[in-house]
Amino acid sequence: MSAVRPCEGASLPLSSAERFDIVIVGAGHAGDRAAEAARLANPHASIALIGDESCLPYERPPLSKGLLAHPAALLTHRRHDPAFYGDRRIGLVLGSRVVSADATQRRLVLADGRAISYDALVLATGSRPRRLALLDGLPNVHYLRTAADALALAACLRPGERLGVVGGGFIGLEVAATAARLGCSVTVMEQAPVLLGRVLPAAVSEAIRKFHEAQGISVRTGFEIESAGTDSQGALRLRSREGETHVFASVVVGIGVQPNVELAQALGLDVDDGIVVDAFGRASLPGIYAAGEVTRHPVPHAGGTARHEFWQIAEHQAFAAGSSAAGRPAEFGEMPWFWSDQGELKLQSVGTWSADAAWAMRDYGRGRLTVLAMQEGRLTGAVTLNEGRDISISKRLIAAGAAAAAHAHRFADAAVPLAALLKDVRAAAMETVT
Repeated sequence: MSAVRPCEGASLPLSSAERFDIVIVGAGHAGDRAAEAARLANPHASIALIGDESCLPYERPPLSKGLLAHPAALLTHRRHDPAFYGDRRIGLVLGSRVVSADATQRRLVLADGRAISYDALVLATGSRPRRLALLDGLPNVHYLRTAADALALAACLRPGERLGVVGGGFIGLEVAATAARLGCSVTVMEQAPVLLGRVLPAAVSEAIRKFHEAQGISVRTGFEIESAGTDSQGALRLRSREGETHVFASVVVGIGVQPNVELAQALGLDVDDGIVVDAFGRASLPGIYAAGEVTRHPVPHAGGTARHEFWQIAEHQAFAAGSSAAGRPAEFGEMPWFWSDQGELKLQSVGTWSADAAWAMRDYGRGRLTVLAMQEGRLTGAVTLNEGRDISISKRLIAAGAAAAAHAHRFADAAVPLAALLKDVRAAAMETVT
């Protein structure tokens, strides 16, 4: 396992000063997708893709799941091979960090002193894990964001090892499920009273907890760490405010992320827990765009804006931003959708909801569950556990608006397939038209 290294890419040689039509800062999934869209939109533009990792762009969802179990599969998670960028004349500047930016001069400076000028700039700077200060300086504490992070954590997941997971969010639960399947003894410590309580209804949160406990994972909610240290053997000791103490060989922290907006702030862009953009990916200054989870973008069907850390945003919102930056405006207008694979449990969600949503639960048994969110007389969102077929149908029911709401009294009847409800909604719509 120690022989596996993050993939290496080839940087584009630059002179001391270089100019490009389009410069994309951030060579993750979103930046890569923006570059791809920019090339499709403008076959003649000069494009540079700058990233601070030495890897070719890769997708991050496998880092908390398959890559932990199979580190040697790292190369399969690259988005493209090196020839892809050469064939499309996308210049890669890898292992490089932007240290200063000037929106008036349209100029960036890299850490090694090289200067790059641009006509259009796309910021795809992503996010970074929130750190837990109590654990700073302690050994065998892991955060998961990069391929290197995943490989370091994977080396610790040996059968019988005691792993502590601080944070019962999606990343923490995905890591916990993977580690348990690898034979580790896993304890999840969540400060809130329930798992994922800020984003999921109570019925789903409880079902997720029961699933993980059935896999042998100890789930401790209401666990607020008061102190942390090491014992005489170098093991990590975490103590809660209630006096509960756990000892671990390793700990992984997953308590959320914060967007990397420092470069945007230096450029003078509007920032509000993310770079504020419109549906075309345009930021608040001419010639500057933003892509991926660093953005706060309009949310269709819900009104307002949000920052989402979804694969969908890195794939589709970033494509719209890259195309717009290249002179072919493209609008991102998709309904929010995401998934989380936690061992044998697959959660999917579509749409939006708030804390005052009313939920209709469809329990199909054997761990299969769908819950539908109603607000102000409309279906606005859905969450499924191991029942992915309901997601696409729910999306169409949400789009149907008031027509779907007329059937709300049937939403909780698991004996009536959602597909049948959709059929009835469409039939009613046709009758209204005729």
